[in-house]
Amino acid sequence: MLIEDGRMKIESGNMDSLISQVVENHGDYFEQLLLVKNGAPNYNGNVLMNGKVFVGRAIVEFKENIFAVIQTKNTMNRKDFSDALADIGVVNAIYTDMGSWSYGWYRDSKNRLIPLSSGDKMRQTNWLIFREIL
Repeated sequence: MLIEDGRMKIESGNMDSLISQVVENHGDYFEQLLLVKNGAPNYNGNVLMNGKVFVGRAIVEFKENIFAVIQTKNTMNRKDFSDALADIGVVNAIYTDMGSWSYGWYRDSKNRLIPLSSGDKMRQTNWLIFREIL
């Protein structure tokens, strides 16, 4: 995922050229597993096909550059998660689960804190903050 000029874009390709592009544009780069690419499930890499089940979480992009975070209610393997995301119209998605360190939360429209899971928040070191650019 590239973040440049306050805009996110889920990209795939040559990592060296993507990083060079971000550095040149003074942006940020966040690398994770690509679950959906151009509306189709992405099964590249055996890590997606290993059959292990987890609570899945992904940063997803819908049409018209609309981003969201989607988390499964129950455990599922990454292949099924990729399929489900494509089925609901996700254009691009990256996997963001951190296993037992998967604590996360969001604020609702009334600014209330809504937990996404009960993982070990003491080990969290990376946070993504989404803000609407007006």
